[in-house]
Amino acid sequence: MPRNTANDLCERGDGRILVASDRGMLIFDPTTHAISRLHLVDPLGRRLDSIPVHSLFHDSRGNLWMGTGTEGMFKLEPHGRKVLNYRHREGDSSSISSDYITDIVEGQHGNLWIAAQKEVDLFSPVTGHRTPYLPFGRAPQRSGGNHLVSVDRTGTIWIGTVGDGVYWLSPKSQRFPNYSLRDVDGSPRTFETIERSHDGTFWFSSVGKLFQIDVTTHRALKTIDVFRGRKQTLRIPDNSMSMLDEGGIFWYGTWGLGLYKINLSTGQIKNYS
Repeated sequence: MPRNTANDLCERGDGRILVASDRGMLIFDPTTHAISRLHLVDPLGRRLDSIPVHSLFHDSRGNLWMGTGTEGMFKLEPHGRKVLNYRHREGDSSSISSDYITDIVEGQHGNLWIAAQKEVDLFSPVTGHRTPYLPFGRAPQRSGGNHLVSVDRTGTIWIGTVGDGVYWLSPKSQRFPNYSLRDVDGSPRTFETIERSHDGTFWFSSVGKLFQIDVTTHRALKTIDVFRGRKQTLRIPDNSMSMLDEGGIFWYGTWGLGLYKINLSTGQIKNYS
């Protein structure tokens, strides 16, 4: 795996893994360990394999969404038939709030929740517009300016922050309760990624550790030390990425420490670096 570049992971139908990186979008083959590039050009002639990519998401219609660090968000239709770009437009409240996108996930009715640098947007792929979203109650803190989002099967939206734990927005209460795990020094843990397993539980990654969280009781059911107690120096907040594949394997990519394959059932860990 290339070092110092990985930001997000997304599974392909052929068993290979799409890797969002500061050097564009890469393709990693877990069988051969081969790395290649996805060569695509947008309508303006920009090569998408050279733009810093921060997030990847396949929606229910088969479209691939790319969140970038400088160029907003791209939509790639199946088989590369069409590439669309969505940008922030100054003074236009219907456009996405920032060109710096950290995470994308699909919610109910096909809309997308977009974690941008400044806030979380609710975006309609049909209209191409952001819906102004004003929740009641305490909103997530903007510490660090980076968020990640996930939606569970009840329609609850989970929002991870840097240094302020995780918030969730209930469609019924329209409020943002806060959840956090404490580190050894008592400070809130920095949650880097959130993944939802097939049984409905959530896995949060935090500086080399995976926590299986029961969202009903808000307890950590299981903890996996990816580095097995070894001291590692990681960058925060952009030091890791993750993906749960169809087989239940947790893929954990790091900034400078390679890619880890984790069997959540057995705890077996394999490193590609």
